[in-house]
Amino acid sequence: MAPYIGTMAEFDPEKDEFEVYIARMKLFFTANTVSEAKKASVFLTLVGGRTYSVLRDLLHPEDPGEQSFDVLAARLLEQYAPKRNKIAERFKFHRCKQLPDQTVSAYVAQLKKCASTCDYGTFLEESLRDKLIEGLKEATLQRELLKKSDVTFKTAVEFALAFELTVKTSDEMQGLNVVKSTGSDAINAVSSSKITKANNRNVTRKRGPSDPESKQPKPCFRCNGRNHNAATCRFKNYKCNSCGKTGHLGKACRNKVQAVDAKEESSHMELYHINSVGCSPYVVNVQLNGKQVEMQVDTGAGVSIISSKKYNKLFKEPLKPAQCLLSTYSNSVLEVLGKVAMDVVHAGKRLKLNIFVVRGDGPTLLGRDWLKQLKLDWTAVYRINSLDDILTMPLCLMVALRWTLGPLVILQAVASSTEPWH
Repeated sequence: MAPYIGTMAEFDPEKDEFEVYIARMKLFFTANTVSEAKKASVFLTLVGGRTYSVLRDLLHPEDPGEQSFDVLAARLLEQYAPKRNKIAERFKFHRCKQLPDQTVSAYVAQLKKCASTCDYGTFLEESLRDKLIEGLKEATLQRELLKKSDVTFKTAVEFALAFELTVKTSDEMQGLNVVKSTGSDAINAVSSSKITKANNRNVTRKRGPSDPESKQPKPCFRCNGRNHNAATCRFKNYKCNSCGKTGHLGKACRNKVQAVDAKEESSHMELYHINSVGCSPYVVNVQLNGKQVEMQVDTGAGVSIISSKKYNKLFKEPLKPAQCLLSTYSNSVLEVLGKVAMDVVHAGKRLKLNIFVVRGDGPTLLGRDWLKQLKLDWTAVYRINSLDDILTMPLCLMVALRWTLGPLVILQAVASSTEPWH
């Protein structure tokens, strides 16, 4: 007798679905050309002792060996796969959603399995299509499918599979680009999390002259930068916020007495004093904490500042620490003593604005931070009556007008003039 093709394990009601088991058994009969007369005997032999005992109880007093395969299968289907409640099965179907780590093909298989017990009949394809789109985890894919008016379940599945493959391929390409651009540094970054700091120090000591990292310029001891040397560092006259000495930043301090707030030195504001171009300054009178102060309008200054000499003369309020670094267009660093919130009144508008106090004596600047809030009346600063006024307008004011009011403000101002121009 020739051996059977394939094998059939015993039926386990705790793990197997009986409908699937019976379907596989029928395939086994076909593959091995089992005659109709022998199907019942082969089935009872392969199904296992536990299921055979159940059949004996179900068929008592009849003998299972005297029944046909179809009768045996029908009785076991009643036992292990009773008719399900249609409403409950459809409820389960409508709760199906694609899991975060589930592929589209696996989600489609899950939907078909749930729908098989819902008895949708001719509406099966529509129900599968609607649920497929509704349960997708990718919102972008959902939107693309909802744009299509004639989509079917088949075309929706095909589009979803193509979309998933495109995203996967793109992610793989991005991953390759990252590896190519970072080289061994990316690998070192990953592996460095798995070794101790002591090992890191040992690896650093072992690097030779051929190591690319050993060829990098040494960092500047004043600011830790690598694109210059200490002799040309623009922070060489800066006072350290950590140790109080002049010549370096707190983040580069080798004698730290306390932790330095990184935000303080990473927030760098440059002051390009607009009046340095050679025109007379334009000033406005602003009330600060009840006192009139003349301030120069300066669109080149990112923040508004007042000198320590003038501040000590007019005000007594204590200063708060300033979380910024100020430097001029020539890279000269201004020593910021602190900041203070002022009650600012101008043109009927009252605001609470911060002003920075810098060491020394100099003009009080109304920078861009205050310009955005105060909305100055530029006609009071400089009256435009004709085209000649524009042509003779100082560059500093031209810049201020363009920055504050936009490039069309000058044309609008001239258009409203009583003197026509061409």
